[in-house]
Amino acid sequence: TSAGLYSTSTLDGSSTVWVREDESGIGATVVEHMVTRQDGLVVAATHGNGVFTADFPLNNTDLFAKAIDEPTSPMVFESNSTNIIATIQNVGELAISDFDITLFINEEEVTTDNVTVTLNNNETYEHTFSETFDFTSSGEYLIEVQITITGEEDDTNNSIITQVLSLAVPTDVSLTNTTIAEMEVPGTTIGTFEAVDEDDDTHTFVFVSGEGSDDNGNFRISGQDLLSASEFDFETKSIYTIRIQTEDDDGNSFAKSFEINISDVTAVAEWKEAGITVYPNPSKGRVTIEMINDYIGDVSVKILSLDGKEVLSQDAYPKTTKSTRSLLDISSLEQGSYFVKFSFGGKEITSRLIKE
Repeated sequence: TSAGLYSTSTLDGSSTVWVREDESGIGATVVEHMVTRQDGLVVAATHGNGVFTADFPLNNTDLFAKAIDEPTSPMVFESNSTNIIATIQNVGELAISDFDITLFINEEEVTTDNVTVTLNNNETYEHTFSETFDFTSSGEYLIEVQITITGEEDDTNNSIITQVLSLAVPTDVSLTNTTIAEMEVPGTTIGTFEAVDEDDDTHTFVFVSGEGSDDNGNFRISGQDLLSASEFDFETKSIYTIRIQTEDDDGNSFAKSFEINISDVTAVAEWKEAGITVYPNPSKGRVTIEMINDYIGDVSVKILSLDGKEVLSQDAYPKTTKSTRSLLDISSLEQGSYFVKFSFGGKEITSRLIKE
């Protein structure tokens, strides 16, 4: 108008409130900024010269400027072994109801999904990509999400959001011991599972079916420990196979098969036949070794762990009479089951000893 440029956000007939855009100017005032409608339409009315309109479409790069996260990280990614979930926000003025969202992993396109939800200004949308991706190894993954407004031909106007996903997954499982003696009572601890993982996650261990799982039912797991669930007989079967899966806090898993070996133990009856007595058994400290037989010569006594490693030994001593007796201190040993191995006259006789 001749008095300046006026605008309003609401038309209400004769009650419309008009506000002058430039308090210090009149006539053909140049205005630095005018707020448009969401469709980009601007309408200007004049005194005596009619009404003028113009369209000012917004650039698509304003539509998806960032995702919701900490300021230093532009995109929220949640991942397990199969899915990626991206949360995006429309920070532009226009409402959008049809766009494509493309996932790239390590610069390779994985999938493109079409999204038809309506996103107004500042509204967010959480999208789970339809294509799964198996994160099976630790490392850094370059995750890129490209948002394309349907119908746009100029790709330079599309938003691309990038984030590096650092992932540590279990890559192996170990078992501290894989041998158990025959005739051990069910519930005997065999060994402890340990997961190989680059981070400090806690891990669970369970039996799973698959290659090597034939004998899972003969064992059980308590926490990280593998325990027997049967009493084994070496002469019946000496090797059992189990399959274990470990899972970390994020649901990433790794499975592996193990062979459990059953060691042969000479029965107490054979000790008696050889004239050997060890008592008390079980023992908390010293045990007495008594030999009554016709053998004359050196005798060696060794204490072995269940996996066959020597943990204690007694210097070989000469047996000069039919009946001999000696003491062996096992107080330094941890509680559990052990083997006592006697070697004399070219013979080796082994049986079980329990330390309380």
